[in-house]
Amino acid sequence: MDVGCHPGGGFTSQDVDGANNPPGTKLVRSYMLVPALGEETRYTLQVEGHEPLRVVCSGEEGEIEESPDKSRLAFWCGEKQWRVVYKVKDKLIEECPPYPMGGTLDWSVAKDFKTKAPELVRCTSFSNVSRLYRQVATESELSRFFVQSFGMTERIGANKDIIYWDDDWLNELVASSESIQGQVREGLKVRFSRPDSTVDASALTALLSTIGASTETEPLLHSIFLRTVAQEPRAHSLAPALAWVHHRLGDAAATRYACEAMDLHSLQAPGLLLLARSQKPCESFDGYVASKLDEPSLLCNPHIQCKGAECEVAYRITEPLPHQLTQAEWDQVVVLAAVQRKQVPAWFPRAIRRRDYVLEMPQSLACAAAKPGTPCACDVKVCEQVGPEAGRTPMGCKLAFDDKRRRIRVLAP
Repeated sequence: MDVGCHPGGGFTSQDVDGANNPPGTKLVRSYMLVPALGEETRYTLQVEGHEPLRVVCSGEEGEIEESPDKSRLAFWCGEKQWRVVYKVKDKLIEECPPYPMGGTLDWSVAKDFKTKAPELVRCTSFSNVSRLYRQVATESELSRFFVQSFGMTERIGANKDIIYWDDDWLNELVASSESIQGQVREGLKVRFSRPDSTVDASALTALLSTIGASTETEPLLHSIFLRTVAQEPRAHSLAPALAWVHHRLGDAAATRYACEAMDLHSLQAPGLLLLARSQKPCESFDGYVASKLDEPSLLCNPHIQCKGAECEVAYRITEPLPHQLTQAEWDQVVVLAAVQRKQVPAWFPRAIRRRDYVLEMPQSLACAAAKPGTPCACDVKVCEQVGPEAGRTPMGCKLAFDDKRRRIRVLAP
């Protein structure tokens, strides 16, 4: 072991104690003095002929062993929990945690690099694993790697609720030969034809894009989409998948997908827009629209106007279909849908017209002192009180609507 000071406050390193390490291998502990933070300790696994690999340890003891075929190492440091490292050309890549080998070293559990590679994308980027895999794999093996690694995600946080999809998967596939792309496409069809095969919403659009839209594949795409919605109905990442369906399969298919997503309680902006523009029956969407028509924000939306019994929306949502809508845009979609699908109830046009009535609210008496039925000075936002039930009583006051004179009187209760 060699310990000493470097200029500038850094420290040299020392080998981690371990008996009988294979020749040319060692764990090294390095000390650095970080200004304002104190001392930082780092560990690296050094293997002759390979780039050093940084590892995380919790103590000052460790051990290294080499597999019989010399393609893998297993080491532990701090706690005797064996961890596997693969030697690929001049690189080292560590197995993902949690490490399955426990305190007993068993090489039959630590599969070879080609077998484990699809899972390794969980703990590093796809491109890192792919770059190593391409150096040791045949074309058919590379195709299987794409199929098996699809949808592998990294979940972050205590509740594992943040899903990460690595776009390098699709980018590298597109850059591959047509032969590999064809093999991957067929492999994914087989894999996701199984009814128990699911995919994270974040990877759904990439899967649909890879399989491709055709008369033959549409039933499979439909099944995959609904399985994903059922699994993650409120995932924001479902929206681009539905937009892809709309672009590749057309209005009819996308509207059908959107209605079935609504049945599964998925409220995605592209789906609501598609259904709002359509006259095709969708019971769950019609119920959603009916439940929202008397929302105060909607009744106060200036882009919604009614003349006589006819209503219209100043509709400004443009293509491509947005993934998120503002509250005002949600309101406009609801009314647009009600108008398009002929669901506007009789009270609605009258309520919208009442927003422009003259408000009669003398300021001479306070509500608390006013006799019942006399005008009083209440703070009333009229548009929030013009819904289906005439004469709502906000803040203890009552509204009396005079539709003939187009006036509203505010009365004590």
